[in-house]
Amino acid sequence: MNPVQWLTVAVGNSDSSTPKSPEAVGGRPDAAHASLDALGPGNRGRVAWIDPTRQAELVQHGLIEGTVVRLESRAPFGGPVVLGIGRARLAIGRGLARAIRVERIPVERIT
Repeated sequence: MNPVQWLTVAVGNSDSSTPKSPEAVGGRPDAAHASLDALGPGNRGRVAWIDPTRQAELVQHGLIEGTVVRLESRAPFGGPVVLGIGRARLAIGRGLARAIRVERIPVERIT
């Protein structure tokens, strides 16, 4: 990363369409935290981090840190993902899904 890129990230003036990583805003990278976009259909995760520039639009839909979400479906060709949040369903674009980091919740096996 060159000095201009570093300064842009540090000051927070980077392109808002590109989500800042947790490490760029003081968070710690963690293997347990994956992009919401990386979850497979049917998998669940607990929201661990949301890009600060995108939080306002997500709070209106009840998506905040600590919320458990389930990836219901993923549209083909980079289309939106559908999340289950409690009994509600929310469709969000892939770019927004990449701005959300989740802690994967293991799928319970039914025997």
